Amino acid sequence: MTGTTNPMLGEFHEEAAITKRVLDRVPPDKLSWKPHAKSMTLGQLAVHIATVPGALARITQEEAFDVSQGNFVPPQPNNVEEIHAAFEQSVREVDEYLEGMTDQKAQGNWRLMLKARSLKQRPTIENMVGSAGLEPATSCL
Repeated sequence: MTGTTNPMLGEFHEEAAITKRVLDRVPPDKLSWKPHAKSMTLGQLAVHIATVPGALARITQEEAFDVSQGNFVPPQPNNVEEIHAAFEQSVREVDEYLEGMTDQKAQGNWRLMLKARSLKQRPTIENMVGSAGLEPATSCL
């Protein structure tokens, strides 16, 4: 862990505790309910929220991610335990990623691509903080 990621990891855990409280409130008997006919089910939306942190950790491990290669439709969970397990795995992935991140990797550029076209390019660490709504860790020092 670096001086860049250490404060961010603490803030991530604060946010993760809030997310867990939200996921704990998903009613087990409403997993197949859709808020709108074109929407994903409540279960799929909960799995999406549960897995976003880990997905960000996975896609930012490489120098670029091509959105045309991604699968953005979360699976339908059979029960709330699957949602909780997905969230716990997602938190573990972020912990492992940030704990192993070097300053060089944190400050290195990462690109969001659509096939051969670059949509966005910025330091890797900004993808983790910007997508989670967190302040850059360097501002916490």
